[in-house]
Parts: sequence; C-alpha cells; structure tokens
Amino acid sequence: MSVALFFPPATDPRAPMLALPSLAAWLRSSGVDVALHDLDVEGLDFLLRPERLAAALARLGEGRGWLPAERRALLLRLGEGLPERAARALELLRHSERFLHGHDLASARELLDLALGITAGAAPRAVT
Repeated sequence: MSVALFFPPATDPRAPMLALPSLAAWLRSSGVDVALHDLDVEGLDFLLRPERLAAALARLGEGRGWLPAERRALLLRLGEGLPERAARALELLRHSERFLHGHDLASARELLDLALGITAGAAPRAVT
C-alpha cells in the first residue's frame, strides 16, 4: 500500500505541522510506503520563479494588474533585483543553519512577502 500526504500551502515555515511527519513515521513502521509533499514550499517555488517574478514586475510596469497606481509604483521600486533576491530567500528556508538565525529568517520572510505581493498585484483581479 502507498499513501501520499500533503502539507497545505500558505503555512508558517517557522512552525511546521508535525502531525504529517508523525503519521508518516507510524505508517512506515507498519510497512506502508509514504510520500510527503510540501505544497507550501512547492507553491512558493512555483510562484516565485525568477521568470515569473520578472513577468509580474513587467506587468506592473505596463500598468497592468489591479493595484492603485501609487501602490504599483512603490512595488516597482521595491522590486528592483527581486527575482534574484527572492531565489536567495527561498534557499534560506531550506538551509538548516541559516534558517535558525532570526534576523536572516525575518529578512527572507519580508522579501518573500514582497514578492508574493507583487505576484498578486500583477494578477488581473484581486486575489482573495
């Protein structure tokens, strides 16, 4: 028997759900083949790929998206070099030592929040 367990998207990486790894361990001890999938990290990887962020910034620069002009202009200024910076922030979430440094983690989270705001703001309508 095989089972797939999925972490939901939009969770807090500082407090991972321990129920699924515990369940996976118990199932494995009973001979069940278990695959764990982290949709939170996979979702961030998908949404914040450098080419996706660059395209979102381009859409905002063209005046597309649902954001008011002032907010769009601010995000464009804050978004300079964002595709590369977001990639480094995502790497930090996977680094077992750097992840534990509070300042580095806080900076990475702020940057990822900005990147997600740009991605959402470039959408044709508000993400609710």
